[in-house]
Amino acid sequence: MEIRFIRGDFTRDEVLERARLRTAANAILLPDRSDPTSSDVPDQRTILVAHVMRSINPEIKVYAHVQDEEHALDLKRAEVDGVLISDAYSGELMADYVISPGTPQAIDRLIDDGRAPNVRRVPIPETLVGRPSLDLFVHLKQVDNQVLIGYVSELVGVGLEDEIAGGNREIVELIMRKVAEAGVKTKTKSRVRVNVNPPSDYVVQEGDHAIVISG
Repeated sequence: MEIRFIRGDFTRDEVLERARLRTAANAILLPDRSDPTSSDVPDQRTILVAHVMRSINPEIKVYAHVQDEEHALDLKRAEVDGVLISDAYSGELMADYVISPGTPQAIDRLIDDGRAPNVRRVPIPETLVGRPSLDLFVHLKQVDNQVLIGYVSELVGVGLEDEIAGGNREIVELIMRKVAEAGVKTKTKSRVRVNVNPPSDYVVQEGDHAIVISG
């Protein structure tokens, strides 16, 4: 894998251009702690660059990590695709050490890439699409020793042009031109749908991926 390192202030357009943001499909934003003497709050820079990225490449998928939960809403306003909050579940996990011993340790094992088992997203065999979830559960366990815990699918965004397609061509072009001149956003963002612990009779859908615990 080729990795390019770009040095500079990542909130500046020219630095992001050098990083080829305009043609990028995904971006991951981490809190910038590189300058301990700076008065800037890392989350504020994360929010700023999320807006800058959207202005340069509206189609890019942006995933951001913030330190303070109160800044998560600001990132959602910037239409990021996913937000990870530091210590978001630390209270629940600490309580589980007392009231549900073993649960925090199990979660730690599942998210540790260095040790099996891990939680993974895997493709579903075409022969099992349209079949009950129980059939897939049995197949994954018997064939790959994997435990099915849910499904994930991506819902593609729908644009205004998709909705009015098929109408009078001149009218469609006029509407799209006026909307573009007004700077109005015409397409909804794609979003991820997660179905955890589905019922046994859930029918596997086209476009579903399986979330599994793999050994």
